[in-house]
Amino acid sequence: MSCRCPALRGRTRCARHGGKSPGAPKGERNGNYRHGGETNEAVELRRQVSRALKIVRDAHAC
Repeated sequence: MSCRCPALRGRTRCARHGGKSPGAPKGERNGNYRHGGETNEAVELRRQVSRALKIVRDAHAC
């Protein structure tokens, strides 16, 4: 059952249940941030390194 308080203007929730919250900050400003090893950039870098290593290994396999 939802709260009967009216939602804040431009929001879908009342002030008591999250209407004032702008959301968590991104990156290191977030209190739950750890190391950034799973960011999109880090994952893409690992993929590129993996592709490059595969090319080198295939070239030396002959």
